[in-house]
Amino acid sequence: MEEKKQLLEKFYSSKQVIDQMRPIENRRNELQNKVTQGESRRHGCINLIFLVWFSATLMIFIPIVFNSDDSSLASKIELLAGFIILLNVIPIIWFIASIIKIIVLKIWKKEIKRKDDELNIIRQNKELEWLPFIYRTSPAFDSFYMYLSTGRADTLKEAMNIFETELNAQRMGTAAAIGAFYGAQQ
Repeated sequence: MEEKKQLLEKFYSSKQVIDQMRPIENRRNELQNKVTQGESRRHGCINLIFLVWFSATLMIFIPIVFNSDDSSLASKIELLAGFIILLNVIPIIWFIASIIKIIVLKIWKKEIKRKDDELNIIRQNKELEWLPFIYRTSPAFDSFYMYLSTGRADTLKEAMNIFETELNAQRMGTAAAIGAFYGAQQ
């Protein structure tokens, strides 16, 4: 019982450090979700189709424009530019948007790296030395505290085992849901 009391005191003294981590972890997770969603929607094939479309319109309309009876080169260029702009506005906008998206994804990945570095610095705080490094996250900390304060665990080892068991059950539930989803589609 004395060990549990000392452990709860460690939790109280470490709470401030963990509270510093919460907004960083939340922002990092938010960015990671955005990156995951952004990467899953890559349209590289569509960009290639638009590039082929653009090239095809050039190949089709250059001979038409330059074989016309109008002798003014400037008017032919204006006509060609009009055809190109008219037929390629949407593909060009799509292509530019794709490039912007790639740039934004790179910026988000750099920010995720910075957040990871910040979290690692906080995780090395002396107040958290009693807690194994892998569990120096706010969700693990909160779960351990709940297990100890509600009596589900009396030692840190018991709290870690309960946490791993619940985490594994959550992973298995997610895997089962994904399997059921794909199985239902067939």
